[in-house]
Amino acid sequence: MFDLLRELAELPGVSGYEGPVRKYIAERLNVSKLARTDNIGNLIIDVGEGKPHIALVAHMDEVGLVVTKIEEDGSLRFRKVGGVDEAGAHMYNLAAGLFARGCTEMARILEIMHATTAFAYGLPGAGDLYVTSVGGRTVRLGKLLGQGYRFSEARQIMAGETLEAAEILRTMGKALPKLTARGVIAPDELPLLRCLVDIVVHDKPVDLPLDSFFPGLEHLT
Repeated sequence: MFDLLRELAELPGVSGYEGPVRKYIAERLNVSKLARTDNIGNLIIDVGEGKPHIALVAHMDEVGLVVTKIEEDGSLRFRKVGGVDEAGAHMYNLAAGLFARGCTEMARILEIMHATTAFAYGLPGAGDLYVTSVGGRTVRLGKLLGQGYRFSEARQIMAGETLEAAEILRTMGKALPKLTARGVIAPDELPLLRCLVDIVVHDKPVDLPLDSFFPGLEHLT
């Protein structure tokens, strides 16, 4: 048993890169032909048939580091994967708040367009926002920005990849001043969108004006 645990512990299995662990488990259990992997990397093995069905669930991943850039002097930039995040948070209250703020601002934009505001909180709005926020190119871009890269630097790292979110922000960056000048929206409206325009279009560092995102909550701080 000790040898088995040591072999497993020595395998590289940082979150999102658990391939060696998956392969080892399937081969060790001698069920490679029964094993399958879903689209987020879970190893699934069905053994036997009939009822009752019993599920055994366990982690394959480990907390670790992933190199994101090798500098010219040979030093490395890296990000932590798994565990407590860079802000020391064990929960995702900020992410939830930003998600809610995003839905609120989508509803306001739909209102300006005389469209159905309910779409912001349904599949076209919240649903698509959720899909966008859990994986893909936009998430990789967001992680680079969160690590301190300016958008111009992140764009170089992701050279060749289509960043449709950035193009949308460029378009909105042109529209916001015009809508504000015409009095369609107030200068302090859509603070999250304005912040994202500053980050992506004007290449400013990430600095979230949280008080403007959640007005009326100052007395709780």
